[in-house]
Amino acid sequence: MSTIRVQATLSAKELVKATQQLDNSELKELMQQISALYAQRQTPHLSEKEAALLQKINQGIPLSLWQPYKAVVAKREAGSLTPAEHSELIHLSDQIEQLHAERVGCLVELAQLRNVPLSDLMDDLGIHPLNHA
Repeated sequence: MSTIRVQATLSAKELVKATQQLDNSELKELMQQISALYAQRQTPHLSEKEAALLQKINQGIPLSLWQPYKAVVAKREAGSLTPAEHSELIHLSDQIEQLHAERVGCLVELAQLRNVPLSDLMDDLGIHPLNHA
């Protein structure tokens, strides 16, 4: 893991500048930790179950899956997708869809735990449905 050298007192702007030293995987990990911290502060008395659900909700798609997916999508859009790449695209799409379904399942479970409508929970967490239209 990278070490960031910073002054003892940092403004938010200085902190963001310091994070520019991180590689993508470290930045993603930091973002997840900050997101979890923010969620804890929004709801200071999280149960262990709520904390675990929020951590799963905030995981996102791993770069090891996202990068090859974007590469084959780009080939598809360019019209140069081979049959093997088409199969890979379907496989990667299935994996991403499964991760999204698991995330939605966690959102539903968290909404039930908090006894709030799913749409209200998503608004509270700043999660908005994707529009693919």
